[in-house]
Amino acid sequence: MKILQVNLNHCEAAHDLLIQTVRELELDLVLIAEPYKHLSTQPWESDSTKKAVIWSCDKLPFQKAVNNREAGFVAAWVDGIRFYSCYAPPSLSLEQFIDFLDCLTEDARQHFPVAIAGDFNSWVVDWGSKLTNARGKALLEAMATLDVVLLNTGETPTYSKGEASSIVDLTFVSSSLTRGSYSWVVMNTYTTSDHYAVLWEVSTGQSPRRATRQTDAVEWKVKAFDPGTLIIALDSNPTTTGSAEEKAKELMKRVTQACDACMPRTRGMNHRSSVHWWNDNISTLRKECFKRKRISQRGYRRPNSAELVAEYKKARRELNRAIKDSKRRCWKELIEEVEKDLWGRPYKVVMTHLKCQPMPSPTCPQLLEKIVCTLFPQQRELIYSSLQPDPKDIPPVTEEELMEACNRIGNNNAPGLDGIPNIALVTSIKAVPALFIDT
Repeated sequence: MKILQVNLNHCEAAHDLLIQTVRELELDLVLIAEPYKHLSTQPWESDSTKKAVIWSCDKLPFQKAVNNREAGFVAAWVDGIRFYSCYAPPSLSLEQFIDFLDCLTEDARQHFPVAIAGDFNSWVVDWGSKLTNARGKALLEAMATLDVVLLNTGETPTYSKGEASSIVDLTFVSSSLTRGSYSWVVMNTYTTSDHYAVLWEVSTGQSPRRATRQTDAVEWKVKAFDPGTLIIALDSNPTTTGSAEEKAKELMKRVTQACDACMPRTRGMNHRSSVHWWNDNISTLRKECFKRKRISQRGYRRPNSAELVAEYKKARRELNRAIKDSKRRCWKELIEEVEKDLWGRPYKVVMTHLKCQPMPSPTCPQLLEKIVCTLFPQQRELIYSSLQPDPKDIPPVTEEELMEACNRIGNNNAPGLDGIPNIALVTSIKAVPALFIDT
């Protein structure tokens, strides 16, 4: 599960860039501190102050409704893990901060496994700070009462403004989550906010959903298909020998090699499209803005530091202006397209914004039993004969039967697990039918 953790500092541009980052990285969950605005049309849970947010931005629904919304943190179950998004502002007194930690740990002790992340505004030398303050000591003592491990690694700051920098965005997870595959890194991506985005991954080892996103099947550019080259490539290969399984594997290998000879393969692409207002100019300005920010930070003590800061602020203004202009222009274009194509791009864009949280799965045993019995009614048990037929009694496949099955294959239908386009399979069968009959 891919999680992004970021403090948006109530910035509109940071909010816009976050939406694009979610699509670029194909994130499952985003833990936000100080959001710009509340997305009521998305699976989005927040605390009572609206400053700590959990956003389920993929197909993983909140498994359990959030019953208690304390000030400073919000919790929700996702994929078998109870996630906490926290924000403790620096304006809190030490007593208020300790009260916040007491409420957080009291709730976390009742659940397992947990992942606690957010901006705690606490300094401790254990995670790379220059010193340990009173809030940091209180945080260490509070987390010591839980079976959690700090994922922060390295000394890369998560917050920087001018010459000042610190590590205040922290991630604690149950020790059981660190026994599997996990990662934690401060991203080198411009966010507009004073905080850097933190990308981390954990896995409970129970859900195979992430593995199903990718497939071993390959894809080819069917528009470039050359049937003549395919036939030549098939004829140039020797005949297959061995058992039926070996012949089938060898045949599919030959057809795959022939497909490579007659059409190029497609490159892997991001399954999620960019937001409708994103363009190459905004992407370039984001990179330039990040570059200017790093230069201004490194040259803070130089004689021309004021000039470097001014260049960074100019680049930031240009990025913000470009985002607003693009959003305004694209919105007008969408309105105009509605009259021409009612179910086209405008409809898809609006529906993505109106994507509501799925209904939680039922947990009542009686209700579950009723649903299963209705959907899967019990059938009369069939007793199959255990006698194995003699292979000699099975008649061979004729060429007429092969061609009849071949003619039922549509070129526009989805290919099988091997990914071979139907047009290539049909051409191969009609060109060399004996090869398939023998297999």
